[in-house]
Amino acid sequence: MKEVIIYVEGVNDRVFLVDYLQKVFQAIIEIPNQGDRENKKRYNFKIPAHCQGNIQIIGGWTFLKESLYQRLFKRYAEEGKQVLVLLDADFPMLQDQGGFMERDGVVKAIQAQFPFEYFLIPNGQDDGYLETLLEKIVTTGCRPVLQCIQDKNACLEQTTNTLPTGVNLKLHPQKSAVKAEINHFRRLLGNDHNEGFQNPNIWNLQHPYLQPLHDFLTQYLL
Repeated sequence: MKEVIIYVEGVNDRVFLVDYLQKVFQAIIEIPNQGDRENKKRYNFKIPAHCQGNIQIIGGWTFLKESLYQRLFKRYAEEGKQVLVLLDADFPMLQDQGGFMERDGVVKAIQAQFPFEYFLIPNGQDDGYLETLLEKIVTTGCRPVLQCIQDKNACLEQTTNTLPTGVNLKLHPQKSAVKAEINHFRRLLGNDHNEGFQNPNIWNLQHPYLQPLHDFLTQYLL
């Protein structure tokens, strides 16, 4: 049976991937006990008759440059394990100086130094991050709620140039605006982190927008 190690950027990315693997790949997930210090960050998974492995948090693409991960990835390769890394593409106009083209070029250069495969969220070709993906897979029935939030934020943004001198709106920075919209959306629907993305009335984990991610994972998991 193949062994696959998957790295994601953060906790929400891991929650999404766990739910996605369960829903689409019928994966069996083992969440470690809180007292298991050594393995508390590793969520083990198994796709019967295909592969097994674990999901870990790496924190971001810059960690790929650290010697710790380079040694780990090389060791995994020597042990015959496949390493997958899911990273945000981010946006070019933001402080992280991202965007798909920029991020893809940088990660590809790092990839040439040691073995791993990677996918840039949201869809392997566009700028964005997990929340960009989540916006796309909101179900038709719940989309009006998200639209109301987006319309409100757009209206507030338009008023910033018409306010009296000395009056400023405390709007979310551009980098976190989409994240704030998704978090607000989830709060309104009572979709907390414990529930994740399993509710089919809110999230469509079979949405066509996820096809590139599905194709990427299929290459290594099945």
